[in-house]
Amino acid sequence: PVGTNIVICNATDTSSNTATCSFRVTVRDVESPTLTCPGDIVIDGSNGICTPVATYNPAVVDNCPNAVVNCVPPSGTTFASGTNRVVCTVTDSGGNMNWCAFSVIVRLQPLNVTPLQSQTRCADETATFTTSATGSGPLTFRWFKNGSAVSGPTNGSLVLSNLTAADSGTYSVL
Repeated sequence: PVGTNIVICNATDTSSNTATCSFRVTVRDVESPTLTCPGDIVIDGSNGICTPVATYNPAVVDNCPNAVVNCVPPSGTTFASGTNRVVCTVTDSGGNMNWCAFSVIVRLQPLNVTPLQSQTRCADETATFTTSATGSGPLTFRWFKNGSAVSGPTNGSLVLSNLTAADSGTYSVL
């Protein structure tokens, strides 16, 4: 193994005479491990992923066991939209190091939304506000009246039935 090792030699001749000696052998690991990173990873938001996570495991080859790999950011990280650089290092038991790098490229689909249409309705009528959105999902909607959240629907439609004066206001959706 790597380090200072004591070797003991015993000798016996045909007359059963014995002799023993010992000496030290120092084994040094001066060979750096090799580290192979994956190619660039592209995550495309068309599958509805809004918080894209990338997993990876660089390949290590070393002449001694127990080499330790460290990637920054680590595998399993959520990545922001755009190009994100990942740097991995490996250190073996002899203190030898190597490194590699690659990119995680996140391409989220743009969000397209149809605007709400203004409406004028009379008492006891129904007002239906509808919007639609396309892009990375799943998509949820939050409806507001005069800036305050409206309890209820989380889809693209808000239906107000049997309108009264209390229903008048500015409606919006996020």
